[in-house]
Amino acid sequence: MTSLPKPAMFNLVHILTGMQRSGKTFQLFQLINDLMQSGVPRERMFYFNFSDERLQPMPEDMLDQVITEFWRQDPSSRTQGA
Repeated sequence: MTSLPKPAMFNLVHILTGMQRSGKTFQLFQLINDLMQSGVPRERMFYFNFSDERLQPMPEDMLDQVITEFWRQDPSSRTQGA
C-alpha cells in the first residue's frame, strides 16, 4: 500500500486514478483510516465524490464552490493546510 504523508501546508491533494470498480474508493478510505489512526483529526481531512449523480450536470465552477465551502466550514485549513 502507498504511504500517505500527514496533511501539511501545500500538501493538499491526493488523487487516485484507475479503472472503474478497481478499488480506488476503498483504498482512499483505508488511507483516511490510517491518517485517523496516526492521530490526524477527521475534521482536518476532506473527501469529495465528483462522480455523485446528484452533481450532474456539474457546473464549471464546481471545484471553486467545493473549496469555498470547505474553507467556510474549516477556516483554519485555509492558512494551516488541510
